[in-house]
Amino acid sequence: MSEGSDLQPRIIKKIKKHEGGHSGAWKVAYADFVTAMMALFIVLWVLSQDQNVKQLVANYFKNPIGFTNKGKSLLGTDKPQLDQTMKPSIPNPHQKEMQLLKAMGDKILGELTQDATFKNIVGQIKIEFVKEGLKIEIVDSAKDLFFEIGTAKLTKEAELLLMKIGNQRNCQTKL
Repeated sequence: MSEGSDLQPRIIKKIKKHEGGHSGAWKVAYADFVTAMMALFIVLWVLSQDQNVKQLVANYFKNPIGFTNKGKSLLGTDKPQLDQTMKPSIPNPHQKEMQLLKAMGDKILGELTQDATFKNIVGQIKIEFVKEGLKIEIVDSAKDLFFEIGTAKLTKEAELLLMKIGNQRNCQTKL
């Protein structure tokens, strides 16, 4: 064979290797799975315990700041208890607001009771104090309707009532 014609050109393949192989996304998914499994087993363990352990775990999640391992019962057991000295002394910020709302609700009912225009419908107004604040319900009765029949238009009495209640918000004192 002759030297130049029968030889095929050499093909050189250069394979680029990526450092680290595959991406690390599977590691995050695996870590999430292992964490979820651990949480499941902790919950199953707590459910299999007696009522005292369940109560201690519940107390921890209700107030983790006031929970301590230093407290001991009178019987000398080393069971963790809620340490009363470690309770945070943070005043309830909503307590003052609820007092103002209660005063406002009492004022509204007092003014509506004294006003001759609203004496007949005071029983249809319910003022409640709920977690979110002051809840005022105005309920229709068979003889006193707050809307004209078949329309979305308020009656004169209903407009006056809403104006009277609505003006109370301007009387609030600063929290």
